[in-house]
Amino acid sequence: MVLAFFIVFVVAVLYEFLKYGKDSLQIAANKQVNQPCRCASNPNFEMKCAAEKEKLQRTISVEMFLPEKDKMWTGNRALFIIISTFLHMVTLVISFMLMLIAMTFNVWLFLAVILGAGTGKCILLLYTIVVPVGAGHCNEP
Repeated sequence: MVLAFFIVFVVAVLYEFLKYGKDSLQIAANKQVNQPCRCASNPNFEMKCAAEKEKLQRTISVEMFLPEKDKMWTGNRALFIIISTFLHMVTLVISFMLMLIAMTFNVWLFLAVILGAGTGKCILLLYTIVVPVGAGHCNEP
């Protein structure tokens, strides 16, 4: 029972790390898309910056819904899609396994899931810097 507790605890901690990795990958991809406006350092060009922001948003939305086939599967985008999909599937499988373990109604295994998830989150909060998404001149609502 102690070995099962330890294994479930470690899996729950690793699950939190996987979730963080998946979120970090998504934030990095969003940063590449939401580059700050070139005119952000010059306050005299606010209208130009607003127009550039609107153009960027229109470009992003068009590319999301009508991607060009020749650009969609080249370079970093294809790699991002493959890695993101794989991480999503792995985190989904692990989360369902942890849910099923908790549903066995074994108190020790339930505690292992809860304590492992809490420990993983605590470790991540202690050793990472939280960066607000959307911070910057041209990303404000």
